[in-house]
Amino acid sequence: AGPAALNTVAALASAKSDGDRVLLVHGEIPLAKRGQGLLQDTTAFGCDIRHALAPVVHEQFQIDSASDFIDQFGRLSEAMEKRRHTTHLMIGADAFSAQVPMPKRAENPATEE
Repeated sequence: AGPAALNTVAALASAKSDGDRVLLVHGEIPLAKRGQGLLQDTTAFGCDIRHALAPVVHEQFQIDSASDFIDQFGRLSEAMEKRRHTTHLMIGADAFSAQVPMPKRAENPATEE
């Protein structure tokens, strides 16, 4: 995670103390490159964005693959609907190019001929 995600700490702290609902979404480098110092990756030095944001967010979600989308996004949606709090969503670069299976639609008998 780069400086933009870390620049949100003060705003998230304020939102958390005020009880405001905020969702921070940011991108992350591919899984295979994490910890190697690619771009602004600082995990090799013990600085992980999830740990840095932990004091100012109530919940954190991470999507790294297509299979994560359905599970994590469902949990994220539920959390945002039911509670007023700060939430962090990290989407890995691997997930941006992944094929996500669409849920099957329920058949509507009224439209069948």
